Amino acid sequence: MRIKKKPPYIMISDRLITEDNEFHLNEKELYLYSLLKRKMNYEELTETSMSFLNLTSPINFGSNPTRANETIKRTLLDLINRGLIRVMNPDGEIINDFKPSDLLIIQFAESDIKGHTEIPFSKFNNFQSMTDYYIYVATARWFNSGDGSFNCSYSRWAKLLGVSESTAKEKIKDAVKKKVIYKNIGDYIEDEKKQRINSYRITPYKGEEKSFMTKREESGVNNPNGKFHSQFHEKDLQDVTTIFSTFKDSNGNNVFPIAEDYAFYMEVKKDIEHRQPSELENKLILAAEKRINILKKANTSKFQVEWRKGIEMFECQDTESMHEVHKSQDEPENVASLF
Repeated sequence: MRIKKKPPYIMISDRLITEDNEFHLNEKELYLYSLLKRKMNYEELTETSMSFLNLTSPINFGSNPTRANETIKRTLLDLINRGLIRVMNPDGEIINDFKPSDLLIIQFAESDIKGHTEIPFSKFNNFQSMTDYYIYVATARWFNSGDGSFNCSYSRWAKLLGVSESTAKEKIKDAVKKKVIYKNIGDYIEDEKKQRINSYRITPYKGEEKSFMTKREESGVNNPNGKFHSQFHEKDLQDVTTIFSTFKDSNGNNVFPIAEDYAFYMEVKKDIEHRQPSELENKLILAAEKRINILKKANTSKFQVEWRKGIEMFECQDTESMHEVHKSQDEPENVASLF
């Protein structure tokens, strides 16, 4: 029987992508280190130059060759200072100063530290940003543990990426949008004040693996069209009724309405002021008011925040609608349209 050969890969020590570790690398450092590993020969050395690295890198290190070479040199020196590589000239002498065209022999520090992540050459070659690559590697590290998920808060992502929490959130959001990684949103837990942290992995979550919050987001409930809910009104009525009627998900975690749900309920109530509600609308109103009464009695901080936000969202939407009405009334009629 013919044994299938394992595709070539870059081996990244887990300590390089562990926050609060002395060897923790930033985006540029990890990418250049990986690029050097990608070009390693069978003697576990990389023969290259700064100009060649810039020329052959799938991702640019600068807007022009001069800036790119400056970035590569600075990053090489950072890797040297970390003790991760040695740079030698063709005579085998260790050097810390070099020009773009100088031939460099890169030797990687030996490590007996266990734990590494394997990144296939083909995967590495396809990345278009160093940020995406870093996020992928940090997530891929956990591929062979449990269900392959990396449970990570935005504060931890911020530490890993070396940015503020708000910036980290945007970077992760962008990576998920581009399907660099996949997210499973954390559900709310028993004490009503906390939410489980999100999980991430490099392969999609299947239906049964998805949290209640993930399924809810994917159903279109969370205003994809800039409204409280999607254009499919009947489905929205059914979905939000389910949310108000559901106290626990399949995993036994508590389920709570959020601001958009309360705003949607208020919108439906206003819409039926001068007509009879449909069967679906009536079901929603009954389910919503029953749940709201229960939550008002419990008077948790989460309910207070989401309820107040829901009122604000509804009032804002209502004000915008009134402006549109006044605008249409003030505009002169198109006479041609009368004939």
